[in-house]
Order: sequence, then structure tokens, then C-alpha cells
Amino acid sequence: MKSLNNIRNKIPFSKFLNMGIIIALLYCCVSCELGTETDETVTYYEDYDLSITKYFETNPERFSILYDILDTTGLKHLFRTYGNYTFLAPNNSAFEAYFAEKGKSSYEDFEVGELTELIRYHVFPDLLLAGSFNSGLVPSKTLTFDYMVSGPSPDGESVLLNKGARIVDKDEILPNGIIHEVDEVIIKPKASIYDWLKENQADFSIFLEAVE
Repeated sequence: MKSLNNIRNKIPFSKFLNMGIIIALLYCCVSCELGTETDETVTYYEDYDLSITKYFETNPERFSILYDILDTTGLKHLFRTYGNYTFLAPNNSAFEAYFAEKGKSSYEDFEVGELTELIRYHVFPDLLLAGSFNSGLVPSKTLTFDYMVSGPSPDGESVLLNKGARIVDKDEILPNGIIHEVDEVIIKPKASIYDWLKENQADFSIFLEAVE
């Protein structure tokens, strides 16, 4: 113990400080090199067969394109985590029609940022059963911080989102959220939600009166 004190007394405090800084920097460098695609601070499902991501992966006949987009954008990790998401999931036919409308042959023809924004618009950070999608604004904003409008289809047998996409399979409840399958990619209105309601006031007149 005495020898240690003698050594410490012979070394200036400034050198101890510099050694501490060097050690800290080395630790940070090693930590960065060991990083992975997933965020180690986030808890993932140990049995992620139950997650939203795994649900899409194991139903390729309906969601293979959606799963590939989640993989490309890195969003598949988000939907493996614990959470309370509601995902309006376009099926394969919906994406194929969307690609054709945009003059593209596949999701690979889009910028990753564009795909990320598109998917985030289909997800709410709250649990919303199909009954939440009635006439008017959906009672939650999407992950892009936008509102969406829902209402009954003309035949009254299903629900439409933004007067386009139809919910064809509802309330698939998983530990980290709820999935509703939709038959079209949902397009975000270019106008503000108020202006959009004004343009479609024949369908949303009662709700528009309440807003005004």
C-alpha cells in the first residue's frame, strides 16, 4: 500500500487526468466498432414469432412485399420491439397496383427515404381496433405526425381510409400491436386535413361542422 502511495505521489495529477481521458476514448472507439444494426438499448421479443415483423414474414402470400420494404428501410427492427402500434398493412396486390400507378416495377425503384415515409404514414403509435375507424378523423396521428380520415364504404360493409383503401381483414391482435390489412396503399393528402375535408364535405359534412 505504501509503495502504491509513493508511486502516486511521484506522478503529477495532470498525467492521471490525461490517462483517464485516453482510456475513456479507447472505450468509446471499441464500443462503436461493436455496434450492430439493432439498438442494444431496446428490448426485443425473445420469442419474436409474436411480433408484427414476424407476422408479415410468415404470411408471404399477403405481405412479402411489405416485409421486404421493412427490411430495406430498417423498420423491421422497430416492429420487433415492445410497443402499442396499429399497422394498416397494404397487401401484395395493393403494392403492385401502387407501383404500376407510379410507373415503377418494384419497391427497389423508390428511394429508401420515400419508402420509409410511406410506411410510417400507415402506422399509429396507439392501439386502435377496427371500431376506432369510423366517420371522421382517426383518433391518433400516424408516425409521420399526420391525421388520417376514415369512413364507411358506399355499400356500408367495410371501412375506407382517406376515401380509398379498404380494410379487408381487421383486428389481428399481437403482443406489440394490431394489424389491419388494407387493399390499397394509403395516400397522404397533399392539402391540409381541414382543406381535404372541405373538398370532400359531401361525405364529411357533419364532422366538418363540428370542426368549424
